Amino acid sequence: MRTRTLRAAAVGLAASSVLLATACEGGAKAEEKPAAKKPTAAAKPSTPPAVAPLTQRQVESALLEVRDMPTGWSKDNEISSSAAGSTEFALGKTDKPECQFLFDAVVGSEKGAKPQNSAVVGFTKSEEGPILVGGVTAYTEAEAKTLMKEPPLPPSCRKFTGDFEGDKVTVVYEDLSVPKAGQDSQGLRLKLTSKDPEMPSMQYDIAHARVGGAIATTMEMSFLKADVQAFADAFTKSVTKVEKVTKEGPAGKKA
Repeated sequence: MRTRTLRAAAVGLAASSVLLATACEGGAKAEEKPAAKKPTAAAKPSTPPAVAPLTQRQVESALLEVRDMPTGWSKDNEISSSAAGSTEFALGKTDKPECQFLFDAVVGSEKGAKPQNSAVVGFTKSEEGPILVGGVTAYTEAEAKTLMKEPPLPPSCRKFTGDFEGDKVTVVYEDLSVPKAGQDSQGLRLKLTSKDPEMPSMQYDIAHARVGGAIATTMEMSFLKADVQAFADAFTKSVTKVEKVTKEGPAGKKA
C-alpha cells in the first residue's frame, strides 16, 4: 500500500471537498442592493436584508473536535492544516462531462460560487484508515441553495472513468442515505479503483447539509472498511454545531 500517496490523496480531497479557500468577497457583494428610495404612503414593506455569511471565527468554532469523535480516533494535523487555491477545488476530471458534478462534490465546481470563509479538520482511526474530514463553508444563502441543487443523475454516471490525483480510475456511484439535517441534506458514495496494483480501492462517503448560507460537509475515506456509525454521528454533530454558531451570531462565544 502506498501510504504516502494515500495520505497525499486524503489531503487533496480534504481541500477539494470542503473548499478550504481564502476569503472571497464576490458572492456577498452580488447580493447587495442599492439603497431604496424613500417609501411613499402606498409603498410595500421592504424585503428583510440578506443574512451575512458566517464569519471565519464562526466556521472555525463549528468544526468537529476530537471529543466529538468515538474512542480511538485522533486529529490529523496534516489534513487539518491543508489549504487549496481557487483552481484546486474539484476532485479531478471525469471522462464524461455530464458526470463532473459528482467529482465536484457539491461545492467543488471551478465555475461555482466560492466561499466567503471556510475551515476543515481531519481525523484518522488508524494508519490504514478510515480517514474522516469535516468542513464548514460559508456562502450567501442564495449561493448555498444553488450549490445544494444537484442535477438528476444521468444513467451513464452510475459508472465512469476519470483522472484522480494523477491516476486513471474507474468510479462507481452509489446512492447513500444520510440523516436528515439542516434545511437540506444529501449524500453520495463513490468507489474508486485503479489498474495500478499499488493503489488500493477507495470508498468515499460524502454528506452535505445546508444551514442558512453555510454548508457542513462530512466525508469518510476508507480503504479496507468504513466506519458507518462514526460517519453518521460526525455528520449530525457537525450540523448541530453549525446551527449553534449561527444562532449565537457573529459575536458568539469563541471556540
